Amino acid sequence: MLILAAALTWWLATNGSTDAVAGDDGSDSASATSALSAKHTGSPKTPPRVGPAANAGISGTIRDAQRNAIPNAQVCAVSDQVGRRGVLDPEPHCVRSGPNGRYAIDGLFAIDTEVHASAASFQPARWERREQGVTRGVLRLRAGQVTSEIDITLHGGGVRVTGVVRDIAGGEIEGAQLAIKGAWGSRNRAAAHAITDAEGRFEQWVAPGIVFVAGQAPGYARAWVTSVAPGQFVEVYLTPESVLVGTVVLATTGEPVADLEVSSGGPDGGLVTRSDANGRFRIDGLQPGSYKPTASGEALYGEAAEQVHVGFGETSTEVVIRMHPAAHIEGRVVIAGSQRPCPEGRVRLENPDTGRTPANIDDEGYVEFRGLLPGTYSVRVWCTNYLAEETYPELVVEQRVDGLVWEVREGLAIRGEVVDEAGDPLAQVGVVVQPVVNPDAARSQTTSGNTSSSSDGSFALGGLLPGRYEVSTTAWRGRPGPERPITVELELGADVNDVRLVMPAVGTVRGRIIDQTGAPVAKAEIQAAYIGGRAHGFGSVYSNDAGEFVIEELLPGQTRVTAKLPTLGRGVSLRKPGTTDDDLQGEVVEVVANEVVAVTLTVESLTGKLSGVVVDEGGGPVADAFIDVERMSESAESNASIARHSVRWGWGHRPVLTDVEGRFEISDLPEGKFVVRANRKGGGEALAEGVALGSHVELMIASTGELAGTVALDDGSAPERFAVTVVDKGQAIRVRDQFFRTEGAWRFTELPAGSYEISVSASMGNAALESAVTLGAGETRDGIELILTNKVTVRGRIIDLDTREPVAGIEVRVSGGSAFGGHDPGAERLNVSGADGRFEVANVPAGRSELAAWSRAGGRERQYDFFRKPLLLPAGPAVQELGDIELISKRLDPEQTVGDLGYTVARWDPAKDLSDWEPVVATVRPGGPADTAGLAVGDVIEAVDGHAVLGDNFSRYRTLTSVPEGATLALTLERGEIVKVVAGPPHR
Repeated sequence: MLILAAALTWWLATNGSTDAVAGDDGSDSASATSALSAKHTGSPKTPPRVGPAANAGISGTIRDAQRNAIPNAQVCAVSDQVGRRGVLDPEPHCVRSGPNGRYAIDGLFAIDTEVHASAASFQPARWERREQGVTRGVLRLRAGQVTSEIDITLHGGGVRVTGVVRDIAGGEIEGAQLAIKGAWGSRNRAAAHAITDAEGRFEQWVAPGIVFVAGQAPGYARAWVTSVAPGQFVEVYLTPESVLVGTVVLATTGEPVADLEVSSGGPDGGLVTRSDANGRFRIDGLQPGSYKPTASGEALYGEAAEQVHVGFGETSTEVVIRMHPAAHIEGRVVIAGSQRPCPEGRVRLENPDTGRTPANIDDEGYVEFRGLLPGTYSVRVWCTNYLAEETYPELVVEQRVDGLVWEVREGLAIRGEVVDEAGDPLAQVGVVVQPVVNPDAARSQTTSGNTSSSSDGSFALGGLLPGRYEVSTTAWRGRPGPERPITVELELGADVNDVRLVMPAVGTVRGRIIDQTGAPVAKAEIQAAYIGGRAHGFGSVYSNDAGEFVIEELLPGQTRVTAKLPTLGRGVSLRKPGTTDDDLQGEVVEVVANEVVAVTLTVESLTGKLSGVVVDEGGGPVADAFIDVERMSESAESNASIARHSVRWGWGHRPVLTDVEGRFEISDLPEGKFVVRANRKGGGEALAEGVALGSHVELMIASTGELAGTVALDDGSAPERFAVTVVDKGQAIRVRDQFFRTEGAWRFTELPAGSYEISVSASMGNAALESAVTLGAGETRDGIELILTNKVTVRGRIIDLDTREPVAGIEVRVSGGSAFGGHDPGAERLNVSGADGRFEVANVPAGRSELAAWSRAGGRERQYDFFRKPLLLPAGPAVQELGDIELISKRLDPEQTVGDLGYTVARWDPAKDLSDWEPVVATVRPGGPADTAGLAVGDVIEAVDGHAVLGDNFSRYRTLTSVPEGATLALTLERGEIVKVVAGPPHR
């Protein structure tokens, strides 16, 4: 939590996050593919202001589905983080409903607020209202007013979740705040809140399934874990907080600036406070790690000069944020011809230097941008169920601008219902509408959108252009929908109102996971995948403390059920006793519609331990190192770099910290060898590979070093903003930082010794060192100069690999891995191939880059998969011809599944370039298609059906080998032979 530095004398309310607001890619809204600023009209909005006192309130009634009052329900008002602007109380305000179900909460601030309710035996719910086809989960409170009739209906079927909050040493924490809600993709978006008792225990009622449990307490950093309800006792471990401190000053005079919003910028997602009367700020409650603080006000913006590293339980050195003049922009999005406000949406401003700046539209149609740097911005607008213009006039920002108006208009609509196989309505099913684009008109404006079905199964998506669309459902962590989408033709002036999405019958897998001694395995991730890779044929849950699990809503058919332990690596399955990583794991079950199928997974025992000590260069103990482990796959497909990269993702489970003598112990491990990483999150790390169970390993964290230098243009001037990236591929280290008005200076501290590739990108050009820089332990390498090279324009032609004919409707992007590339191509969309296959992409970085291409045309019937190709572009000429880019037509029809070839190839080594990957045969299944054809382990496949797959053609391999059962592949081998493999029935 944040300690506020000073009382605020006034407060500007602003709209925060809303449900189903259009995303930057146009999702959740009918959206123009390109819409680039606005006309000045009207007067600026007078926003509601509140003083230091909280003077808004809400009241309502909590009822069950039969409209009966629910007494003693917990009701919590949770204010929006954006609206708080770093000054208001972030804690939820919770009360209990009375005997008649009534509740009232006062003392709230007049900003956007969510209201959640929970009660014993019920699933939690949040207040929502639906109007103009939009579901809003955020309530705009008004100063001095009580908003009444904020009623919430709770549905039965809730399950109990219990747990404890401890500090990293194991002691219980009293008074910790918890929020428990469904995992990503859950249909229930409500949160149940709890506070721990004197023993650190908590209890709540939630919807069954995977849940996220987030906890915080004074003096500790926020933390979260993934769990499953019911049946799993939740343990949340909090670590002592790290703290950022510093001062906000004017860049010109050094004078402190009060009352500015300061954000931490880092792994915590950006905690916010405000500067006090002396310009000072303090942000606490942080995890140890690297942060890039920023500050903003209505007419000021600034960033820290470089990243700030804060260790475990440490307070940073003084950070100085220098503020520069900026502007405040305010506008309104309205429905053309009526001046009614857009009910929900987003406006995004984009500038080559500052990037993309989004802001939500509030319930009166207003949108506000604070601290916007001077420059010329393109504008894009999304408004749910309305059609944005394809382009808007550019917005030139020099000083405050009020009264802007962006108009959107009525479009066509697709309406319908979602039902199950019996015809009963289904609520909260995601519905997606995607355009089917005519390749001959692939550069034209398109619209798309998504929504969720209402309680009666109905759905509606508006703001669409005339044309052909595919209507389907989303199935991630949800019920799978029809295998084939419904094609709809929208004609000018005519909506379609009779779309009926019938969800297929589904079955359930209920099971238990045990080890070879019969002991239950808790907290395992259980995955069910339809054999053959059928779309929508996937489900995932966690086992509870008894090893039990239930995976619902699976399509009928043969399904493989496997298990992983998230704490031991993202890609490593738990093995059956006596098997290896190259064996297919899990059990195959036949899922039957409307039935429950039982399965038992037996896996290796998890009784192993390893221990160690972390020391510094002098042999002294390191008492603040976090320890992560990852089992190294023994598969012939794998390589050490995969585990080396993956071990860095040790989030979401109990942290392990060295003790005062630097010692640690890790238990509950399976057989195998491990990567062990010790990480001082404020800087410094050590890593050991191939560590066996029972080992005692010593990890030495050497002194960290620094890399520093300057960035300049050809004329010696410095770019206003640029990004520098340093990469040591061998150690899986990648650090990137943006630098703002530093006169070209850049610096990275707390880097482990290594060999670093260094590159820079800016809006006007890119640069990279020709060779890596070697950094020794504790060494400082400065004076590294990077001279930007101008960007270029590339042109080329997309053709079909087999027919050699031009391909229209392929969108092409070229990126050097920089946030400064890939700007909106505008309404002309020259980056989309025309009927002659030709395309053009501007603002492409010279040097190493990557071309990516995908089909903008077509729907489910689209012919071409995603394509990648590395490029090495010279600094001149300004316009360069790439020649023909060959795309491969899919070898699978939409109704077909991938056949089995009976072999696997080695995975890509992340320490190398993608173009260095070779399809080396790693395993050949005895008696399978490849074995019958004479393919052998170690064979290098140079071509498939005569098409080269090595080097820059690496991305061809997957498409060429994804073939249906019965197809024959001709594999050209390095040893000079061609073997023909006939694909068998799906096996995995």
